[in-house]
Amino acid sequence: MKKVIVSLIIAAAIVYGGWYARNKKHAVAIKPVETTTVSDLKGEMFTNAFIAQTAEIDSDSDGLKDWEESLWQTDPHKADTDGDSTKDGAEVAAGRNPVVKGPHDQLEITNKTATPANDDNSPKTITDAFSRQFFARYLELKKSGVAITPEVETNLIKELLNQGYFAPDGKLYANYDLTVNRALNADSADAIFAYGNAVGKILLKYAPKKGTENEYVILERSFNDENEKEVDKLAEHVSDYERTVRDLLKVPTPPSATSLHLAFINATARVLDSIRAMKNLYKDPVASYGNVAKYPENIDALANSIKDLKSYFFEKDVTFQQADPGYALVSSI
Repeated sequence: MKKVIVSLIIAAAIVYGGWYARNKKHAVAIKPVETTTVSDLKGEMFTNAFIAQTAEIDSDSDGLKDWEESLWQTDPHKADTDGDSTKDGAEVAAGRNPVVKGPHDQLEITNKTATPANDDNSPKTITDAFSRQFFARYLELKKSGVAITPEVETNLIKELLNQGYFAPDGKLYANYDLTVNRALNADSADAIFAYGNAVGKILLKYAPKKGTENEYVILERSFNDENEKEVDKLAEHVSDYERTVRDLLKVPTPPSATSLHLAFINATARVLDSIRAMKNLYKDPVASYGNVAKYPENIDALANSIKDLKSYFFEKDVTFQQADPGYALVSSI
């Protein structure tokens, strides 16, 4: 069942709302990225098209679509999973169990059927809980005689996703988490210049190494190549963002910049949430979907927080030359 959810949820997450990725020069430099996967289709349009296409696949021509095979725990590449000379689809249509040899293999369609036989009673992940609910609703529709068309399947997935299965965002930092400069001259031009350089040093320290791919490219390739291990490469991205947030919290911040610095940290932390979700997308796709889908929004928020800092430096008449670490910050957008 999880494979069904992975395919559909990841497809939706990858294309939801359009994508942005970081410029290769700096850790937080933002540039639009074109993708060949999405083509001219975006967001819901692409998701619906993908689901419609995926929902029609029946690899073994047994009358059960591949995604339905996962629900019934039958073999999508074997037309007669239990070897009783009746195709899986015909057995389900006749109310028989496709994984138990007939002819006396009556299928009881109840909510209990929604829990696979090899599962314990408690779902281990949010995806497990979603999967059980999905199967239960699927069985209800099947029992009532509703034809499970791609449109019905799409609407069912949307209905369940709207019930709030997503994992919550990470920590939201507050003023008391910051290191505020309490010196008498904390808002002087020199102190603000030092602040900008301190932030710039952090960005340079954790900037992607030469040749490092942005997180979206890694995720998209993982999905296109059906290679779950690709997302393991995101561990370095996660680590860099974690250390960036940690070090930004330690920067002595001028009192006049605290709200801007806090917004910058929280925006960086939200991008971190999205990248963590990408890394965990195959392990718990439903829980991860929300934060992966928020990636464009989070990247935009990060870009805006940097623009606000640039405006702050301009208003304070503080400039950075190319040799100054602070230049990495003000030139990143």
